[in-house]
Amino acid sequence: YQNPTKVQSVYGTYMNKMDDFYQDMWWAFQFKRTVAAFNAIHDDPETGGKGTDQQGITMLGMGVAHNFWTLNDIFKSNRLFETVAVYFNYNFHVDSADSQSYRGFGYTADYSLVYRSTKRWFYGGKFSYNWAQVERPNEEGENLSTSDRSYVFGWTTLAFEIGFYFQ
Repeated sequence: YQNPTKVQSVYGTYMNKMDDFYQDMWWAFQFKRTVAAFNAIHDDPETGGKGTDQQGITMLGMGVAHNFWTLNDIFKSNRLFETVAVYFNYNFHVDSADSQSYRGFGYTADYSLVYRSTKRWFYGGKFSYNWAQVERPNEEGENLSTSDRSYVFGWTTLAFEIGFYFQ
């Protein structure tokens, strides 16, 4: 967190508007790939002496999003809005230090401030909190507890986003 270059993510999101009853609600799907230094995202940065080893986490998630129009009234603009989204994720992680494969569940919570520049395009800024708990199976002859073969990761990201409306 002291060095923002320790965490980099690329992501894609697909949202589909719910029916008219839930006018500002969207179904949402996300794909996110994050590469980070171990000590920037793990709950115990000194575990196993991994410190700055690069870790990769791939997340596939499904969730809901809601658009808020409060800023329209404040700035007298129908192009500015906020979006809050929450995704439930399935995570894939390969530990670069020992090439162990881990899997597990987690979530992402996003807050976006968005400007719709045209009928089809928007851009804005996004703040995300990500949390993942992953574990690996016992290897042959191994009898470790779940806590000895699992990791908990948590991190925040700031992003610039560009989006396109399919109509």
